[in-house]
Amino acid sequence: MLRDARIPKHHKNRSDHERQPGATARSDSQERQPGATARSDSQERHSDSLPNPTGEDVTTENKTGDELRRLNRALRAISSCNHALLHAEDEAELLREICRIVVETGGYRMAWVGYRRDDPEKSVEPVAEAGFEAGYLDTLDVSWADVERGRGPTGVAIRTAEVCTTNDMQGDPRFRPWRREAERRGYSSAQGLPLKSDGGTFGALTIYSERPFAFNAQETALLMSLADNLAYGITMLRTRTAAREAGEELRQSEARYRSLFENRRAAMLIISPEDGRIVDANPAAVDFYGWSRRELCMMLISDINTLSREEILAEMQLASSLKRTYFNFRHRLADGSVREVEVFSAPISIQGREMLYSIINDITERRREENARQELEQRLVKAQRLEAIGTMAGGIAHDFNNLLTPILGYAEMGETEENAPRRLAGYFSEIRKAAERAKDLVSQILTFSRTEGGPSSPVSIQEVVQEALRLLRPSIPEAVSVRLEIDPACRSVMADTTKLHQVILNLCTNAFHAMEETGGTLTIGLREAEHSGSPGKVPTGASAELSIADTGTGMDETTLERIFEPFFTTKPVNRGTGLGLSVVHGIIAALDGEIQVESRPGEGTLFRIFLPLVDGRSAAPAPPGKATEKGDAAILYVDDEPASLRMMEIMLDRLGYRATALSSPEEAVRVFQPNPGEFDLLLTDLSMPAMTGIELAARLHEIRPSLPVVLMTGYGKEIGHARPISEYGITRLLKKPVKFAALAEALRAALKKP
Repeated sequence: MLRDARIPKHHKNRSDHERQPGATARSDSQERQPGATARSDSQERHSDSLPNPTGEDVTTENKTGDELRRLNRALRAISSCNHALLHAEDEAELLREICRIVVETGGYRMAWVGYRRDDPEKSVEPVAEAGFEAGYLDTLDVSWADVERGRGPTGVAIRTAEVCTTNDMQGDPRFRPWRREAERRGYSSAQGLPLKSDGGTFGALTIYSERPFAFNAQETALLMSLADNLAYGITMLRTRTAAREAGEELRQSEARYRSLFENRRAAMLIISPEDGRIVDANPAAVDFYGWSRRELCMMLISDINTLSREEILAEMQLASSLKRTYFNFRHRLADGSVREVEVFSAPISIQGREMLYSIINDITERRREENARQELEQRLVKAQRLEAIGTMAGGIAHDFNNLLTPILGYAEMGETEENAPRRLAGYFSEIRKAAERAKDLVSQILTFSRTEGGPSSPVSIQEVVQEALRLLRPSIPEAVSVRLEIDPACRSVMADTTKLHQVILNLCTNAFHAMEETGGTLTIGLREAEHSGSPGKVPTGASAELSIADTGTGMDETTLERIFEPFFTTKPVNRGTGLGLSVVHGIIAALDGEIQVESRPGEGTLFRIFLPLVDGRSAAPAPPGKATEKGDAAILYVDDEPASLRMMEIMLDRLGYRATALSSPEEAVRVFQPNPGEFDLLLTDLSMPAMTGIELAARLHEIRPSLPVVLMTGYGKEIGHARPISEYGITRLLKKPVKFAALAEALRAALKKP
């Protein structure tokens, strides 16, 4: 019976007159749902019987009505398929049409064609289908090997070159891998018909029916005839197509070559490998080199290539023999400039002559970027090496400062000892001077290691900006321009030159990164401005306003809220630590200044820094006095250096303080915990084994939050205004070696009631 003859999407809109001869035309009202009968019995009874190719006279006199209708449908399908074979021009379209005819005219539920693959799995590739398929082919995974998934109708037909029929899918054990999916789609029986050519099988036509035992001997014979005709038609179509394509290829090769040659964006040259003569040049080559096509065709490649003629001929021999096809050359242009080019060159036959087909790509900018990247990598290696040296220098300086602390301390106390002989006071004075010279040398080491800056003094921002730009200029991207709007009359600010330099470098570097892909303008401005001041920021009054603006990618509100947080960064891994802007913020805050930022995505970023102006004169430091105000407080002093511990204990005693000196942070916690009220201040070294001075301050702060803390360090690092440190009561930083007067002032300031 004719069941569920679904028409594929690309056939549904075909009108009756577009159908192949033998196909039944149906109106919209005759369109059927799956399971509907293709033609009524009365229609079948009045159908004209078609002659059987085998010579049988199929009539209603010797066949039952149902069997006769089935055979007539098969015959009509063969007739329609033969018509399709005669007019086929495209193999894929032919296969789809045959499947459609089998389903619509033959009355089967689904038909598909699969081609064998000669891969290790011996798989079968579906290439066409029609009817009610509903994703069935996606679940098949059919093989033509003698394995479980190769024992169905399709696999057996391809492997044995014989028809294979499964009349009862539910009862046939060979069909077990596909039974569930077939049942879901209403399939009950199937028949695989081999497609044979040149003594072998290249595929199979597999037909599915909704009825069990749908394929009897006569119907099978007709379907075998259909499959043989299809295989023969495919073979002939391939032969005709190959011959037509070969002829067309020969006729069109020149046109195709010319089209590619003329329309390619890359510069192309056709070169004679015998003497290097330029035979042809495309428009892109004319644009690139600057000579006309006629001029280029009168030149030798040696007129363009900077290599010698002998070297060029040797390279052309490599290209002609395909021993090498990629080359890097330097080519001259008509304007006299020389460009770095990458050339692909290979042999090509043009009108029976062997030529070289060369594609030229300008890589000058890429080479420049590669060289810049290599230079940057070298600078990075150098910077990392200097950083390692600086870290080592900082450690050495720390150790020296620890050694100098007792030397300078004892010398100061001996020099100011009232009962000491004058001669000894002179000796102590010389020791103190030598220790201070050593201290200055250590300070220089720390400056190199970037763990401390110089002292604050009146600084000309104009000079710092110029110096920073001199350092930055080699790393400024070519697409970024720098504009200066500097007021030369702007007065100085009180700052540390090194740190102000760091601020400008960090902000300019960030601006370059924001513009490195799109280019833009970096604008650095400086002027005097009346600043109203923000709560807790720079005081109201005349200020120096330093502005750094870029036209880069900009930032959104979420990013703006976090840019000054330590370790927050939007840069890729290895491009930033997230400390740059937090360091900038800390430096400006330490200078009693304020930093403001404005930014929008796609519109760039503007940083404005306000610093109090000074008249340019630095106050002379007061000469050290011998008399020091006495203190009266209980101090818990912790330092793991025995010499420093003894010397500082004497200093504290001379200053009038009651000192409990301990060499272990753990011991300090044990002593402090039961009697936190007995101590007025913690004086501790920063770097100690097992527990740092900051960690010790945090432990004691948990016990007594109001405890003031003075921190000592030989590294020279400043506390700044970082919130975690200030929360532990750390208000002063003493740099080793500690001088007597500096110790007295720090303790007095830390103990002063707020």
